This record gives sequence, C-alpha cells and structure tokens, in this order.
Amino acid sequence: MTQTARKLMTQDEFLLWCLDQEARYELVEGVPVEMMTCDGVIRPDGPQRRANARRASNRHDSIVINIIVALGTQLRGTSCRPATADIAVKTRRRSIRRPDVTVTCDPPRPDTYDAETARMVVEVLSPSNRGVAWQRKLEEYHGRQGLSYILIVDSEKIGALLVYRAADDVPWTRRHMRRSMTRSSFPTSVAVWRFMTSMPVSISMPTEPAVVSGARGAKLHAIEWRTSTEPVAYLDALAVMTERARAIAKGEALELVWLLEHPPLYTAGTSARADDLLTPERFAVHATGRGGQYTYHGPGQRVVYLMLDLRARGGDVRAYVQSLEAWIIAALAELGVTAGVRDGRIGVWVERRGADGYSRDDKIAALGIRVSRGVTMHGIAINVAPDLEHFSGIVPCGISDHGVTSLADLGIDANMIDVDRALRATFASTVGERQG
Repeated sequence: MTQTARKLMTQDEFLLWCLDQEARYELVEGVPVEMMTCDGVIRPDGPQRRANARRASNRHDSIVINIIVALGTQLRGTSCRPATADIAVKTRRRSIRRPDVTVTCDPPRPDTYDAETARMVVEVLSPSNRGVAWQRKLEEYHGRQGLSYILIVDSEKIGALLVYRAADDVPWTRRHMRRSMTRSSFPTSVAVWRFMTSMPVSISMPTEPAVVSGARGAKLHAIEWRTSTEPVAYLDALAVMTERARAIAKGEALELVWLLEHPPLYTAGTSARADDLLTPERFAVHATGRGGQYTYHGPGQRVVYLMLDLRARGGDVRAYVQSLEAWIIAALAELGVTAGVRDGRIGVWVERRGADGYSRDDKIAALGIRVSRGVTMHGIAINVAPDLEHFSGIVPCGISDHGVTSLADLGIDANMIDVDRALRATFASTVGERQG
C-alpha cells in the first residue's frame, strides 16, 4: 500500500471521502492508504511487470470469487452472507479495513458499505503482502467486537491460518491448514471448495432472521449458533447458560444454540438417586437443576445447550421435549442411523441385533431441560465417539437393564462437524423457529 498525504481522518470522514475516489483505500490510523495491485506497486512499469501484475491479480480475484461461492453455499439457511472488499470493517478508532471477503449478518442496506456485524473476514495473501501487512491487520481484527473467524489464505503455499473464538470474552485459537493440491489448480472452484470444506472448525452463524418481540418490546432477529472447539468446564457452561437465559427473558439477547464438549464428568438431575452413582470418586459430579437422573458428559460427545424463549413457542414444556427427541432422531437419520424413543424410558435409542437374533436397545442420546422465566436451559447429548467405559460409573438415567452406544460403536464414520451439520439441517423442521 502507499500512503496519501492527508490530514488524519475520522472513520465517517473517510467513508464519505471514498465515495469520490476511483481507487480503493483503507484507513490506517487516520491516514487513507491506497490498496496495491498484487505485484506490490500501484502502477507497474514495463510490459513484463504489467503482465505479471495481471496474472497475479487474476489469480487473486479467482480465489476470492470462489471463496465467496463456497461460503455462500455453506451459509445457506443462516442470516449471514459473504461480501466483497467493498465492505468496510472498522477495527481501531481511526482504522478501517477492506478484507477480500467479509461475512456480515446485517440486513442489506443500500445506504452504507459499513459491516456493523462482521462475523468472519478472509484475506487472500498476494506476493507483496505476505509479511508485515497481514500481521498488522490480524492484530486489528483481534480487537473487533463480534468477529468470530479470521481466515488468512496463502495462495502460493496452498495453506491458511484460521483464527477463531466462541465469544468476544474468549481467547482466540489458531489452527493452520494445509491441502495437498497443486498451485495451478487452486484458483479453480472445485479446488477452493475442497479447501474451504476441509476447515477443522464448523463455521457457525445465526439462522435466517425471524423478527420477534422480546419481553420489553425489543425486536430481536435470528438464533445465534455457537460452537466451542475446546472442552468447556461444566460450571463455566452453567454460568453462561444462566446469564444468557436471564438476558433472553428480558428481551436483551438473541436465543442461543450452543454446541460443545465437556471434560469427563457426571451430572445429577433433580431425580438422581444416590445408589445410581457407582464410582463417585472417578469424575467430578455436578448437581444440576435440569430434570432427569445421572448423565455422563465427556470428550467425543456432542452436547447441545439450547437457550430458547419457550413463551414464543407456545409454552408447552412437554411439546418442547418431544421436539428435542424428534430433532435427535432426524439428525441421526441424516447420518444413516435409525433411532427412536421408547415408552417409559428417557432419551433416544437404537435397536441392536446379534447374529443369533437376540435384540436389545442401546441408548445413543440423552436429554434433560430446565425452564427458567420462560426460557429453556440445558438440552441434549449425542454420543459420537466417547469412551463408553466411562458410563460404567453410573446407572445412566436410572436405567440399568439396557446399554449405551455411540456412532463410532455402530460403525458410523462421522465426526463432530458431520453431526453439527446434521443438527443444523434438521433444526427448523423439528424444534422450529419462534412463533412471534
């Protein structure tokens, strides 16, 4: 980039000034800076340099366009959409960046190019900006409120740095990505699609907006989906649930569907019997206000906590529990598993048949909820690939004459991302949106 000698600008002054400029600028500490061409200069001299600049620019633009297409497909069913570098992302007080791609969850506004709710930014490195420029941008993006994902794509090395966090008050996590494909093939749509879908973290965005009225008449849009990639301590999760449910009840926050894993632990519902805790010294045991008895949580189990306004869904607790059961069953069906509920037993079950024709039911998912001030808490747990031996320390849900299974135990080749996609795909048709 090259600096233009001007007085220090505010963000609003800069955005207004840009309307009269033919070139594209960013604002860096109050100074407008013209964005470079891909070979590192604004106006390359000589036919060879101009040809190199065109090739680099075309390659960069092809990658950006195909990333937008791939993200657009992945974000179907959400309230968010990818946009080009015309979108301005405010970082520091006197700085504005224009990422190559911005995922914004704002309703479309023809009167502004400012992304008020940027959830993800993508920068595609060119030969000239692989060093200081993107690192400085990364530092600025770290301080942006509401931003959840930063993707830095290196088109020369066919790799990327994905930086993400579950919430503004949670530290950023870094994951490096590498793909085994040739440099020449990478700009193609198929290669970029494979690259984007190989990301180690499921990109979570709010679902399609449905305007609703909160307890104080505030209009709230959408459901926030959050995915934690590191195990969350139970007491930390409980604190988040309690605070979020309180805010939802007051009409001050969006509903939340939170996908996570816990470290190994046992939870005791309001109906738990002391005799059903067989090895109390094995893992931490947490008393909880949800219904049900003893449940195990640990790595390899997808836990989903739902903070939903039940008042906007008819207020029927029994119907809500049935909708959670239907959601689990539908999501498992997406993964090729036939499951169902059983009379007199809590949870979702699968039938196991032996070679001798013997049949038994094994539990694959548990659920337990609490409703506080009309807002749900707790939720469901699906066994993806946990250590099933850990269940031996309790009588799961007070049922001793049946077993426990998982997707891995059933021979289903599915990971957490697969399960999350199945849950997202079946949510609207089972649990559904608010009624108003």
